[in-house]
Amino acid sequence: GIGGVVSGEKSLSWGLSAAAMGLVVSFTFLFGIT
Repeated sequence: GIGGVVSGEKSLSWGLSAAAMGLVVSFTFLFGIT
């Protein structure tokens, strides 16, 4: 957003990115193993 909320939005987007990467890695390992 605008102004003071930027740091909060940054950490939120980082959290979402980390979660998405975790899911992708998990699925990759699952499908890679099977």
